[in-house]
Amino acid sequence: EILLKLPDKPLIAASGVTGIGNIKRIKTKKSGNLHLIYDEEAKPVEEDILTAPRVCLIANWQADLTLELISKQVKAF
Repeated sequence: EILLKLPDKPLIAASGVTGIGNIKRIKTKKSGNLHLIYDEEAKPVEEDILTAPRVCLIANWQADLTLELISKQVKAF
């Protein structure tokens, strides 16, 4: 619903954060104004562990993408 209310604003989200290692599986997918950072092979939290380093990695990935999008907007002016 928020994507419909703010069609010109990017939304950055994450999914598939569980597990250890295999950071090469983490990807960014863009669909409209939604940017999803995810590991499609990650298991549900009920089946695998959620670790601080992996959560931090995904959060940093989101922060980096945010800065990338902001810098592109600044250059456009």
